[in-house]
Amino acid sequence: MRIIGTHAINKWAKSFVSDLAAVTEMDHRMAAQGFSLGLTFELSDLSGRGLKKLNSEQLIRKYRKACNRLFLLDFEGTMAFKDPTQPMSSKPSAALLQCLSTLAADPRNTIFILSGKRREILQNWFGSIKKIGLAAEHGFYLMMAGSGSQSQMAVTRGRAKSTDDSGLENRIWMKLSKTADVSWLTSVQMIMDMYSDRIEGSFAEYKESSAVWHFGDVDPQFAAEQANELRAHLTSLMSHFPIKVVMGSHLVEARCAGINKGTAVEYIISHSPRQFDLVVCIGDDRSDEDMFSSLNASYPSLPTEEESPLASPPDANAVYQSDAPNVFSITVGKKPSHARYWLSDANEVNEVMQMMARESQKTARSVSMMNLTDPHPPVAPTFEVPPRPQVHPYPYLIPSTTILMFFSFTGAEHSYDDSRPLRPNR
Repeated sequence: MRIIGTHAINKWAKSFVSDLAAVTEMDHRMAAQGFSLGLTFELSDLSGRGLKKLNSEQLIRKYRKACNRLFLLDFEGTMAFKDPTQPMSSKPSAALLQCLSTLAADPRNTIFILSGKRREILQNWFGSIKKIGLAAEHGFYLMMAGSGSQSQMAVTRGRAKSTDDSGLENRIWMKLSKTADVSWLTSVQMIMDMYSDRIEGSFAEYKESSAVWHFGDVDPQFAAEQANELRAHLTSLMSHFPIKVVMGSHLVEARCAGINKGTAVEYIISHSPRQFDLVVCIGDDRSDEDMFSSLNASYPSLPTEEESPLASPPDANAVYQSDAPNVFSITVGKKPSHARYWLSDANEVNEVMQMMARESQKTARSVSMMNLTDPHPPVAPTFEVPPRPQVHPYPYLIPSTTILMFFSFTGAEHSYDDSRPLRPNR
């Protein structure tokens, strides 16, 4: 009764409206995101990290001006929608392959697809694009951009060749870690098989460097409990092995420690003969955060500029590069990330990719019309022709004034007649 008596209806309404406005303002500054990738729910403040919606026009302006561009692209969940109930069914569309082919045909572009898929799958999907680079199993295997002798120059460690079923040319693969220990895979397989047999709708996928347990088709609450249990089980039993157990989007994965997409990005940048002036990196999940972190370390830049691409806070001990490239690190979905920009979904990613492909087509058409093979042809030197000297029309005739001066100097008497030859008087 005391509370009712001291809080009139107008005071209660004013307080309610004020609280509602505060919640609305907080909603603009914060993103409600299941940050543990679908297993728990956490409200995370994004305003401090400077994550912004990508301005596609700004990216296209930088794309036009750049001479050496690097693309680091995830596939599932980034350029194609991911179906958690059927994680093995996704494949690139014909429109996406055409877009990637157009971008790869531009001599200014270097393109890499970095995925957790096995190398045979990536080979089958993207092997027809001859100038594209591939990183399989989160960077455990890497195929440099180009084919044949171009790829051969970059291979310095363990080698492996793979030919897809379509009869595409051989591609040269390399292992980023020659000494990686995968002896733990057999034990992990036994544990994951036990969970797959016990939980209907789940299944295990085994690769050369990792093992994945998928639970996208299981009841969400029950799957979350079992996934946390499996992660704890593997972390405890495999603690003496060099492995890392991570929670992904509707999956639990055990893979080699120290090998991720970030190490692949570091290798690509350090072994490329080009100095890139534009880097476009797009991903959607936790494995792609390693790429963003690697770019932040490879290209430290002051984030105070309006178009500065990196979201990391300034480091007083960092050595900043005045000629650092424009780095566009983009995450799919508005969530806590080491990236600087975000796009809503795979549709928006494909729209931006198509815009850049159209710019490459415009450049190719203009070069073709000019019949040029070099995008920067040398300019032919110009020479100034000196003026032609004026020559007397009758160089063998001596002017009469010169003859008169000669006889005046010698003291001879003479007369001059234009109609007769000159002779002295006698």
